[in-house]
Amino acid sequence: MSNAKAGRRGIRCLLAAGTIFVAALAIPAASPASAAERTFAPDGQFSILFAPKATLNKLGAGNVATQTWIGRDDDIYYAVSESSSNVAFDAPKELASNLANFLAQANATVLKQESRTWPTPHGPVPALRYTFRLPKGEPGKGVFVVSGATLYGAVAVDFATPAREPRLASVVDSLTLLK
Repeated sequence: MSNAKAGRRGIRCLLAAGTIFVAALAIPAASPASAAERTFAPDGQFSILFAPKATLNKLGAGNVATQTWIGRDDDIYYAVSESSSNVAFDAPKELASNLANFLAQANATVLKQESRTWPTPHGPVPALRYTFRLPKGEPGKGVFVVSGATLYGAVAVDFATPAREPRLASVVDSLTLLK
């Protein structure tokens, strides 16, 4: 694959993931709240602690197909995304690009970010975990994980005062890659 094609594929993927994550932050305030997080494993590829109800959005762009689930539980907003390509991602570039795109689209400020590995059944893979604040001060936590030709992302934002940042961390840290 040429560098130009790889770059376009990466841009499409990061735009898809970032756009859908930002859409998760715009769930109407009238959404029902239940305070009943549950383990969510929609397609057998991953599981995560999530709101009881999830809305699925699908987006295809070029060689990348993205599915994103969004939901709300109390005043915590969730999004989890799975983007699959027909070629392996360049992990460092994809992780950095997705974070930059998310922050720009959400108009968020990154407070902390750390490169790390994420466990999978076939060994650790590259990940980027981050903490951020939205323009009105709402805290959030997120992670992007690259496993070969699949990029996963998870984000949780708390609109309650005072914020429950340990709960946000438990949601993001519960992302488990199953394959």
